[in-house]
Amino acid sequence: MTLIDFISFSAYYIFNGLLSILLVLHVIWTYFILKIIYKAMYSGKVRVLSHYCTSIVQAFFIEFLVTFVIQILLIQKEWQDERSNSSERSSSGTSEDN
Repeated sequence: MTLIDFISFSAYYIFNGLLSILLVLHVIWTYFILKIIYKAMYSGKVRVLSHYCTSIVQAFFIEFLVTFVIQILLIQKEWQDERSNSSERSSSGTSEDN
């Protein structure tokens, strides 16, 4: 075994070791986050403002939908204008050649 083979072989284990440590850390912080969520949900101290949140979500969705429709209509108009301009150019180009 040469030195280069040994270094690449040991780098493999170092890299896998670091990934394993990262996995363990992810499991630990996920456990703590879920524990905090569980305590918050079942302590009775957290109120959900469902009506307020629902109205915000509905307003956001309506705004998004209107913006989306306007964008689609603008793109369609630009496409139609471009198509009519290209057809005018092609028809004028053929008439000039004749």
